[in-house]
Amino acid sequence: MNFPVYMKRCLVRFTIVLLIYASFERGSNENHNRMIRRFLPKGTKQTTAEAVLKIETWMNRYPRKMFKYQTPFQMFKGG
Repeated sequence: MNFPVYMKRCLVRFTIVLLIYASFERGSNENHNRMIRRFLPKGTKQTTAEAVLKIETWMNRYPRKMFKYQTPFQMFKGG
């Protein structure tokens, strides 16, 4: 591999790493974290599989603006 191609790959990886930490560019991720925090406050050490399943089900049945107020479950089923 020649040097310019190697540097280009390194710069792309470096840019991606920098952008990952910009919360304003990860809107969906931050929104999902906020939804999870309704059930599990920050700093929660332990949880059960049942609690995680409850949160997962609730999130999949929560209507989203990006899906024209359909739920992810409806979109998955072909809504």
